[in-house]
Amino acid sequence: MLAWLARTVDILRPLIQALTWIAALAHLAIWAGAYAQTHELISELPSLATIVKVAPIIQTIAILMLVIALKGPPPKPEAEYRFAIAASQQFAVAWSGVWIALFFFWLVRSGAAFVGSRDLAHYSLDVLSMAAAGLVLLSYLTMVVSSAGQDSLRWFQIVIRVILGCAAFILAEFLASIYTEKAHAFFDACQGLFAGVMLALLIGRFESKLIGSPIWIVALLYAYAVLQFAYPIIVEHETDDVSIQLRFLFVSSIALFLKILLFWHVRRIVVSGQLTDYMLQYRQLSERVLHEKRRNSSAAAK
Repeated sequence: MLAWLARTVDILRPLIQALTWIAALAHLAIWAGAYAQTHELISELPSLATIVKVAPIIQTIAILMLVIALKGPPPKPEAEYRFAIAASQQFAVAWSGVWIALFFFWLVRSGAAFVGSRDLAHYSLDVLSMAAAGLVLLSYLTMVVSSAGQDSLRWFQIVIRVILGCAAFILAEFLASIYTEKAHAFFDACQGLFAGVMLALLIGRFESKLIGSPIWIVALLYAYAVLQFAYPIIVEHETDDVSIQLRFLFVSSIALFLKILLFWHVRRIVVSGQLTDYMLQYRQLSERVLHEKRRNSSAAAK
């Protein structure tokens, strides 16, 4: 059954890819229409409040299509690839978690626009955003830390530390918000900073000669990392300020384009087996460099 679904998704991949880009264009058109309406260039459009509620739904649908298109690394029979395949599968699990967390983030964001339950929605969005950022960090760590074979226990400890760190952040926000409402603004800014840094670390791996992503894609993805600093604009769902609503529509439109670019680029790296080759070659190179350092240190000691 699962194999049949995977083959079906592979067949439909070009269609799914096209639909995600169409969704991004539709989102951008919504922003353009809202901008034109507020500047009295167009009058026959739904109210800005309605447009702001529809935009997160488009995001949710687009990310759902991306979740459906997720796929793991291909098998490699060679014995030398055993640990590289395990590391690639760990990456695939963490990376899938990122997109599932993002889907639920925008699902909650869509519901919050209609229901308006401020505190519950805000905490839910922060938890999901922090989960996505933590999973991006784990995706990065699978590419730079030995995490398979005899290092499996070490990897488990790393995962636990990331989970505890994210939980501690959310708990700190909850406790701080009891005393002051301004705590949300501070922690939202910190979340944007954390997400941006984690994403930049991961994108830096794609720039490696072992992967060799095109420079224009890397540049755009770094722009997406910088855009994470706008998290306070994305999470705000109860405001009548027209300028804030327009900024939300513009930022989320650009973010959706870059999000889709990131997804399809990483999917190509994973599905082509390029990620598994990277996992093998990077670890071999790291071991060689470590061996050279130890040999040079021994020679210097003599």
